[in-house]
Amino acid sequence: VPKTALITLVSVVIILASVVTFLGVKLAQAQSNGSTVYASGLSPDAMVDLWQTHTYSEFVTRDVNATMATFGPDPFIFSFPTRAGGNSTSTVDFFYNNDFTMINPPDIASELISRTVGDMQIVDETVASFTHTVEMPWILPNIPPTGKFVEIPLVVIVGFANGKMISEHIYWDQASVLVQVGLLNSTCCEELSSYTLPITGMRMLWCCTIVSVYAVR
Repeated sequence: VPKTALITLVSVVIILASVVTFLGVKLAQAQSNGSTVYASGLSPDAMVDLWQTHTYSEFVTRDVNATMATFGPDPFIFSFPTRAGGNSTSTVDFFYNNDFTMINPPDIASELISRTVGDMQIVDETVASFTHTVEMPWILPNIPPTGKFVEIPLVVIVGFANGKMISEHIYWDQASVLVQVGLLNSTCCEELSSYTLPITGMRMLWCCTIVSVYAVR
């Protein structure tokens, strides 16, 4: 082996050994400091804290600016039964000001039933309740207030990236909402035979609670 080639080979080996040593030291420092790189840019606990800050701003202080501050650029919110929401900062801001946060009835509430926290999302199973004393475009669009009390299970999937919230996908049973405000009758008549639609209304809440209890066990 030529002397120059041997020297070059030794130099490469030394450089590689130095790089490996450097990376090993950095990894050891990170582990000793307890630091971890998360896919969402947040630890699971930090994701929960940010989500709770978001919902507190939505339902308690009703501060749209504080709510929007929990989002990254171009957030996406979609309420699947009614298609309410937004797909940009401006449209989500409009949604909160005109269709959700600032127009909800004073007694609107949300009770947490279960929560699942992943690497980049949180899934909350809740029970939402309110008295329909104002028009609510996000859940009962174009329906004048009925004065009826509504209580439904609701599931929200919250996405995270780069240390911020990026999306909310929201699901509930719209038929049960319509039954509770008197706009849909679960018992129908077709010609001479009557039948009952598979709509449970408030009765689903008992099942929701029982199922969650058994899931915890």
